[in-house]
Amino acid sequence: MQEVTEFMFDHDVLNIRRRELLHHKWTDRVYCPIRNYVLSEMNSKDYKNLLLHKRLLYNEFLAKGNRKVFLSILVAKL
Repeated sequence: MQEVTEFMFDHDVLNIRRRELLHHKWTDRVYCPIRNYVLSEMNSKDYKNLLLHKRLLYNEFLAKGNRKVFLSILVAKL
């Protein structure tokens, strides 16, 4: 009975180790390269220009929306 218990324990330990190794391989082969690529793209000048352009468009959208609401209030009061 003790042999079966030891075998099951060893089997569980091996499965845990196998999962750890698989995760480590995945991290090295998949996650890290994708993360590095994303970070390099986000730090590039193109991305910073895109963020600036996006902010300008958003501010323009808000300004137009505010004008419409303000005009609606004025028309409703008349």
